[in-house]
Amino acid sequence: MKKFAGLVGVSFVLLTATPSHAEIGAPAANTTTAKVVGSNFGKQGQILVFASTSANLGGQIQSGNNAFVLSLDPSMGYFINDQIFIGGLFGLNVQSGTATSVTFSIGPTIGVHLPLTDVFSALPSFGLEYDLFSFSPPGGFGGTTNNSELQIKLRGDFLYHVAPHFSFIGGPYITQGVGNTTITQLGINVGILGWFTP
Repeated sequence: MKKFAGLVGVSFVLLTATPSHAEIGAPAANTTTAKVVGSNFGKQGQILVFASTSANLGGQIQSGNNAFVLSLDPSMGYFINDQIFIGGLFGLNVQSGTATSVTFSIGPTIGVHLPLTDVFSALPSFGLEYDLFSFSPPGGFGGTTNNSELQIKLRGDFLYHVAPHFSFIGGPYITQGVGNTTITQLGINVGILGWFTP
């Protein structure tokens, strides 16, 4: 009888000292939301909506013409699988310097999401732009010319995930004309990005 009572006492001590299933499955008290914010981005079926502005000072490479260029570039994208997205880009470009021009742009783009840390990732992309532009020569002599051109655009964007479904975006870009004009432009763009799953 004493042995039985002793076994019961030992069993009671072991049971009370073992953590419950809820305690075993509970997250650590110091778990942050940063990992959740970054790891949820870039999944198949997500839709991206982002807008950026870019500027360069003398970053246009063309013989005898250095110009200040300001651009507004709203874009949309869709992740066709985890990490890869396709979409469309739009743009409004205003240039002033030795000449003045206003350009409207539209075209397809493809990119990839590359996670770096819990809150930082890269979002490089490649796109083709069809540009419609109005050009005014220096001093306004010769009147305004309307024309179009095709450009290749490479963006090396980085994301900082600050909250679920919201990130800051920024990085360098380069455009290369492949039509009648062969202007190369270098610059840096910054903006915001949001995403959702329909």
